[in-house]
Amino acid sequence: MTTEEFYSNPLIGTWLRALNTVPVDRSRPDRRALRVGVEHLRAGRTVGVFPEGGIRAGATSILGGATPKSGATALARIAGVPIIPSVIFGADRLYAPRSWLPGPPRTKIWIAIGPPLSVSDGSGRQANARLVETLRAIAAAAIAHFALGPDDLPATPQRRMGRDA
Repeated sequence: MTTEEFYSNPLIGTWLRALNTVPVDRSRPDRRALRVGVEHLRAGRTVGVFPEGGIRAGATSILGGATPKSGATALARIAGVPIIPSVIFGADRLYAPRSWLPGPPRTKIWIAIGPPLSVSDGSGRQANARLVETLRAIAAAAIAHFALGPDDLPATPQRRMGRDA
């Protein structure tokens, strides 16, 4: 699932459609995106969702204390499938133009994946709380396992591009 703003660029929109992504209007509950997401899940396909509503850092991230939106747990509950909780560290480094230059050093990215999380029982609020708890535990384990430092943790695009101290 991808925020609909990306589709306004003809090149990126064409590429996203070729990847079979689903545009999502984040300004309101998007029933069409929910319906398509549920259809994909019921067909055995994977649907990727950022529970914060996009890539976030700091206080706007679940890891920084933010509350998730209900889309991920609603999709899983309606489709009757578990969530595969995952945390990605380092992908925000790709905001920096130097990350795209050829040759070493390459941008390091760490991905931690937890066990399937059932959200079929309980309310949406309970499911979101379990998802948050699980994601924070996975993140803490990954930080310890990979000995990640402050520069490895999520940062805003402005900070990564050197525009923010």
